[in-house]
Amino acid sequence: NKEEVEVETLLDTVRNNNAGLFVDSPLTFSVEVEGTLPTIQADHIRITQVLNNLISNAAKFTEEGGVTVRAFRENDNVCISVADTGIGISQEDLSTIFERFRQVDGSYARRAEGTGLGLPITRHLVEMHGGTMDVQSTLGEGSIFTIRLPIRAAETAEVNI
Repeated sequence: NKEEVEVETLLDTVRNNNAGLFVDSPLTFSVEVEGTLPTIQADHIRITQVLNNLISNAAKFTEEGGVTVRAFRENDNVCISVADTGIGISQEDLSTIFERFRQVDGSYARRAEGTGLGLPITRHLVEMHGGTMDVQSTLGEGSIFTIRLPIRAAETAEVNI
């Protein structure tokens, strides 16, 4: 159910949804919006789920430092990144993290159990919005997951009205 979504409002919802993950934690949690961003055409519930999953994963795999959500415009996209100072992902494992039922092996990853479906579903939801999701990571330093959602559809809809 796509509708006009204000990015700032979306991030307020995400901040409130995830604040509890950091209450009794040594981790910091911040949300930053760079400039004034245009609205996007999105399913508010699904994009909220995408961001909640990325933040939950970041918190799960970070023992010190924190998690930062940042929204910014890049060309014809609104980008939202979730960066952490966690365990990171090796270059070899980066190619498999979006495969269904795959998990990065390792003692810390095994402590934070899951089905291996979170990232594949998350990426699929982003792609259903005409967007993309990528990851940059350095083992032992952290990861940055970035979703890019097109704004052109929202701007075109405004012109046609």
